[in-house]
Amino acid sequence: MMVLERRWALLSVVTGLLFAQACYDHSYTQAIKARRAAAEHAKGAEVTAGGELRRPIEYEATVRVYASPEYRSNRGGWAKRITDLVDATAPILGPAFAVRLEVVDTFSWQPACDQRDLQSCVEELVAHDPGDDVDWVVGFVGAQPRFTANFEELGMALTPSQHFVMRDLYDAGERAQIDAVFASMTQAKRTEIYRERQKHKRLVVFLHEWAHTLGAMHVRNDAFILYPAYDDEMALFSEENLRLVDAALRDRFPPSHDHANLREYLTATESEAWFPGQRDHLLAIIGGPAPSARQSAAQSGGSKLALPGETKQLLAGVGSKDQDRYDQAVQRAAQNDYADAWAILSPLIAAYPDNYAVQHFACGLAMSVGASSEAGEACRRSIELMAESYTSR
Repeated sequence: MMVLERRWALLSVVTGLLFAQACYDHSYTQAIKARRAAAEHAKGAEVTAGGELRRPIEYEATVRVYASPEYRSNRGGWAKRITDLVDATAPILGPAFAVRLEVVDTFSWQPACDQRDLQSCVEELVAHDPGDDVDWVVGFVGAQPRFTANFEELGMALTPSQHFVMRDLYDAGERAQIDAVFASMTQAKRTEIYRERQKHKRLVVFLHEWAHTLGAMHVRNDAFILYPAYDDEMALFSEENLRLVDAALRDRFPPSHDHANLREYLTATESEAWFPGQRDHLLAIIGGPAPSARQSAAQSGGSKLALPGETKQLLAGVGSKDQDRYDQAVQRAAQNDYADAWAILSPLIAAYPDNYAVQHFACGLAMSVGASSEAGEACRRSIELMAESYTSR
């Protein structure tokens, strides 16, 4: 919310200043153009396959859909709405991955899970429909009662798997922001901005979670669909995730449970674009070899998940007891005891939301233990803190 508010506030200020200048010199053209540009930006970027990718379809994939009562009651014509969403992925997934998704069934679903906990909902979906006769099974549940840009609260996927869930994305708070920022526009124009923004968000959340089912990992650049928090500039997949998903699809069609192509790609590839710990965690899930980088980190007495440097400098202003706790977590992580390291570090995450070293370490550590929701929040926060540090220089 913080990044969104800052961006829209800036747009509002710039637009206001331009209108003030226009009133001063009686030239409204520039102000009108600026307002229109800001409105187009708020609608969300055009999502593309990226580059000059033009691949023929190799994989015809089937999708079965389930919708909860909350989703169905808030979305008239819900089955067509979902089918249209899946069809909207074709211009991206076809050229990028040679895959086309087709909805073959839409069913009502009465999940017993607490819909505030999407992890439990996706696990229930797996139990309800293992997906033996389709390629993907997708559940749709009710909207989040509060604003969130965290993808782990907008959707959830098991990695790797055939299953994911996503929320209805209606957000009254976001609509109110649009009304406030673009107050000089007609209601019809403001409604158009909101609807287009919702369309962009639904598409990138679907693509984000779909890619997670194939092993795609979070990246640090908010222009890419696998960034951990929603951004209206999201437009394409990163090169690393393009290649990763491509390898995983070769394992999926025809089905292969040994993940040979994905394992080969991950073993040979390291990238700073991915968040720390994700690659190791995914390799562990699919039975891949432990990377030598992890071994060298353990042998050196540090952990590649934590920032290098002296703890007293990294945690300046933090009490000595909590600095000792941080050091203990780093030592446990260096020994590959991620569960113990996570238990030690966890109290510091909420206590020090503005400390970059803590949030950065929490991001990688959460990925390593599979704490998806906590990872999404810590990774998002660490990126915000990094951006703020550059802005203040």
